[in-house]
Amino acid sequence: MKKSLIILFLFIGIYSRSQPNPNNWDTAWVSSFGGPSIDFGRDIKETGDKGFIIAGTTTSFGNGNSSFYLIKTDSTGIHQWSRSIGTSNNDAAYSIEISNDANYFIAGFSNWNLQKGYDGYLIKADNLGNIIWTKNYGGTDWDFIYNSCMMPDGGLILCGETYSQSNGGADAYLIRTDANGDTLWTKKIGTAGNDAFYSVEQRNNRIYVAGKSFNSTTNKSDASIYKLDFSGNILQQNFLGNSSEDSEYKDLAFTGNNNILLCGKRTSGSNNFYIFRKTDTTNFSQLNSLSSTQNFYFESIVEGYNNDVYTLTTSPGGLGGLSALYFRFNSAFNYLQNANFGGAKDEEGFEIIKTSRGYAFIGSTTSYGNQNSSPDKNVYLVIFNKKNLVNDYYILLTEFQDNLPMVNIHENIINTQKAVIYPNPINTIYTIRFEDNSLDGKILNYQLFDQLGKLVSEENLLVTNNHIILDRKDITKGIYTYRLKFNSIIINTGKISAE
Repeated sequence: MKKSLIILFLFIGIYSRSQPNPNNWDTAWVSSFGGPSIDFGRDIKETGDKGFIIAGTTTSFGNGNSSFYLIKTDSTGIHQWSRSIGTSNNDAAYSIEISNDANYFIAGFSNWNLQKGYDGYLIKADNLGNIIWTKNYGGTDWDFIYNSCMMPDGGLILCGETYSQSNGGADAYLIRTDANGDTLWTKKIGTAGNDAFYSVEQRNNRIYVAGKSFNSTTNKSDASIYKLDFSGNILQQNFLGNSSEDSEYKDLAFTGNNNILLCGKRTSGSNNFYIFRKTDTTNFSQLNSLSSTQNFYFESIVEGYNNDVYTLTTSPGGLGGLSALYFRFNSAFNYLQNANFGGAKDEEGFEIIKTSRGYAFIGSTTSYGNQNSSPDKNVYLVIFNKKNLVNDYYILLTEFQDNLPMVNIHENIINTQKAVIYPNPINTIYTIRFEDNSLDGKILNYQLFDQLGKLVSEENLLVTNNHIILDRKDITKGIYTYRLKFNSIIINTGKISAE
């Protein structure tokens, strides 16, 4: 089902499709996609027909608690087709590439093997979203893929973090594959703390990867960038940080003259401050930099037309709650303009790209496409078919309600012990009731994971009269997966919704 309306930027009014464009403002095509639960987009690429392919995660559709969500649109964001792809457990897509044969590589992570934890997960799909093959990467502990880039031979470089046989905490993780997804080599770079890679690109027979590295002297994370050869050997590295804050790079991109753009954040207490940096590729010598005390940071950066720089973030300054916000700078990081995009609730911005006609960004929305009460989040796409963006837009909004096979929110993946949760959605106190009394008097380990598979709480609980009672405590609204263990064996798992 699809519905469209036209809205003025800053939401001055709502108009029918026939309403003329007042002031002759530029047009922004805004689209939402999804179902009745939590769905969001993480990456986007322009396709050969000038349309877009979007990769994200859905908890509305698929075989498990969450699945890869693949959406194809035309050049103005109108839905053409979509797919939910994944296992019977939790799958989250973070990156998409267009392969040399015009098909798609979608990368992320999956806990397809509940006893093992999370693995890096790569799917190759054809140009209609049908699975060609799937691959898993990782060891005996948790492993995540956050980004990817194409290699000249048609293979991939995948980056993320791994807890498998790490040096302590998580190690930054690189995997090179061939065109069939088979591993050519892996590289782990880590310290006694937590290290991770969030962005990777290749240029002139070199691999560039950015993220964070733990500094044992300051006990803080430094923003880090590495240069490697195509065999995985480290050629150069550079770190940015101080003794009072944690720092990390979230994204890197190349300029037309082969310099590197970096965006990221500094964290001090509960505040996140944005950082930008431009370096050369020889020694990572700093060419320009910008640091702010505004309490937000940027997820994505790209060089635009006329050597301008565009960055994307989630801002607290929207019409409702949060909004997707782009900033535009010149090549020296001097501010030029910004614009918020959002409605009466919350929007997030994750990835901005330059297209053949202009720009596009992807994220999530709770303002548009809602089919029920909270929690409900949809994929959010904004397209500008102009090479020089301005401040004022005439917004054409299309809300697409998908009709893929639905996920049952009460679904139990493992039924060695059948259980019912009530109430679900949960408020403050909630109960898990077992169908028989075989567990009475036993201590169960209860784990709760967010929609990306991160552990958010864990406790040991006594079963009394077939029940265990839990307190929601500090859990925010959203979709969660729980797991119950007895003597280290998983006996029940399922999905709960927190309002």
